[in-house]
Amino acid sequence: MFATAVFGGSFDPVHLGHLHLIHTVYNSTRYKRFILVPVATNNFKREITPTYPQDRIAMLNIAIQEYKNIYPEDAGIELVVEDCEIKRGGVSYTYDTVETIYKNYEFPGKLGLVMGDDLVPNLNKWYRFSDLIKQVDLVVCRREEMEIEIPEGLDFHYVTNDILVDASSSIRLLAKENKDFSAFLSKEVYNYVKEQGLYKCRSLC
Repeated sequence: MFATAVFGGSFDPVHLGHLHLIHTVYNSTRYKRFILVPVATNNFKREITPTYPQDRIAMLNIAIQEYKNIYPEDAGIELVVEDCEIKRGGVSYTYDTVETIYKNYEFPGKLGLVMGDDLVPNLNKWYRFSDLIKQVDLVVCRREEMEIEIPEGLDFHYVTNDILVDASSSIRLLAKENKDFSAFLSKEVYNYVKEQGLYKCRSLC
């Protein structure tokens, strides 16, 4: 059985920064299996409508296949796309997703929860936060220039990674303006976006 972590997000689209983050966490923690969960509706961004779920799931499946070529040294990693939030529909709550993963997957110890440090200050506003933190170990990744203070009482592993910019919104904007965004994406995900004409005719956030 693999030590397992869950990594949720809009993945709209999944980009090289996401893959590099997984690579970094894999090489600096005990986690060997990563369950990628595309959100249905973000509880804190309910006004944002992500791209069609089937496209985001398709891009994730393409990306995890390409991961093996981008990081061949990560031979022991397992990457899984989990669509439980899409199937559940409505607002996506991490607590519900964690419950589903414990029910459907086997792994030793606690589930890891990968998140950006920009989310930490508002963790206490998350749905069933006090129950959630009993079920997971937090894997906190840098998104801010300066390290954010982690509230006392939380179990966490702070990953030293390259700072992640909001590449997804940049990609959507570049695609809408018909500018080159290939540097942000793996080759086949880029081809998928171009072939499907994604981000051409939707409002951006």
